[in-house]
Amino acid sequence: PYYLATPENQWSAFFHIHIPEWIAPSNDNGAMRMLFEGLPAKDDPIPWTAWASSLTWWTALVGAFAFASLCMMVILRRQWVQNERLVYPLAQVAADMGQGSRSGSFFPPVMRTWGFKIGLGMATLGRTWNMMSHFYAGFPRIPLGTPSRWTSFAQGFPPLHTTINFYTIGFAYLANLEVLFSIWFFHFLAMWQIYIFGRLGISEISGPAAVRWQSFGAMCTLVGWGLWTARRHFRDVLRKAWNPSCEVDDDDEMLSYRTAATGMVLCLV
Repeated sequence: PYYLATPENQWSAFFHIHIPEWIAPSNDNGAMRMLFEGLPAKDDPIPWTAWASSLTWWTALVGAFAFASLCMMVILRRQWVQNERLVYPLAQVAADMGQGSRSGSFFPPVMRTWGFKIGLGMATLGRTWNMMSHFYAGFPRIPLGTPSRWTSFAQGFPPLHTTINFYTIGFAYLANLEVLFSIWFFHFLAMWQIYIFGRLGISEISGPAAVRWQSFGAMCTLVGWGLWTARRHFRDVLRKAWNPSCEVDDDDEMLSYRTAATGMVLCLV
């Protein structure tokens, strides 16, 4: 808002008076101009004093969110991991890579297989090769994946995004079949719903908007059902937070239930 302010858009007259000083440093000493255009000289120091107040407040806000997430994780971990036994396929990769080798080798067993070495070498080579084009103009790039394409099946039917994405392939390899089935089944179901709404000529409720509201409702339902099924666990957490001497065990948690509950309340306040 400061660097892009001009006499024509009159941001300084309409917007700057409503911006608190702690949100972002002003351009009084040229801090915003140097952020976008660089320092006047290479030897000039970065004006950290202009950013001190804003960075302090924003760091406190981000730190509060991070600590609240940690407290929420401590409160929900036992319910999800032990009671419901949810599967975390992405976390399994880190667990396998961090597993110690029985033979005393520095690398875990999964990293000593030829499949891992070939995959790591191909991925590293491709990314490193394409990285050079950022430093040397005209350096040839390796085309990773295919260009994004949209496939249409019929007139009025929503197009399907068809492309080869290596990140999606990696996720699909780690995810279980139930999750993969839900992804493509409900995606096609939503496409058919949009097509039917279009054919019926329903103008008050468009197809994409209806799908978005259904997705939001499904998320609220899943969150509410998850909290309801964990009601007994939440009762134990509150008992332990109120009375640390009760029989509820929280020794294997990163934080005690009292610390986690207190941290959640303080962050919300």
